[in-house]
Amino acid sequence: MSNKRITLDEAQQLFLEPEQPKKRAEQEQPQLSWLNRGRAQRILAAAMEWDLTERQRECVELYFFDKLTMDEIATRLNVDKSTVCRHLKKAKLRLKRAFAYAEALWNWEQKK
Repeated sequence: MSNKRITLDEAQQLFLEPEQPKKRAEQEQPQLSWLNRGRAQRILAAAMEWDLTERQRECVELYFFDKLTMDEIATRLNVDKSTVCRHLKKAKLRLKRAFAYAEALWNWEQKK
C-alpha cells in the first residue's frame, strides 16, 4: 500500500455523489467543527488500512489518488468495470462509516 496523503477536500469528495444534482441550499458544505485536516488524514489512513479489503484499497488509491478511470482500473486489475464500481461503492460506505464513528467518539469525548 502506498502512503499517499489526502487533503481534506479530497476526503470530503469521497462522500459526494457527483451524478446527483444538488439543490441550491445543499451546495454549501456544512462546517465540521470536529474535523480538521490532520484528523481527517489520520481517520482516512486508519480506515483505509483497517476497514477496506486489499482490492477496495487498491481501487480507491487508483481512482482518487492516481486519477485513473474505472475502465483503466479494470484493465490494470484484469476485472470488469462493474467490479471496480462495486469495490469503490463499498469502500466509500466503509470510509463514511469510519468518519461517522470518529465523529461520534469526538462528540462523546467533548461531553466528558
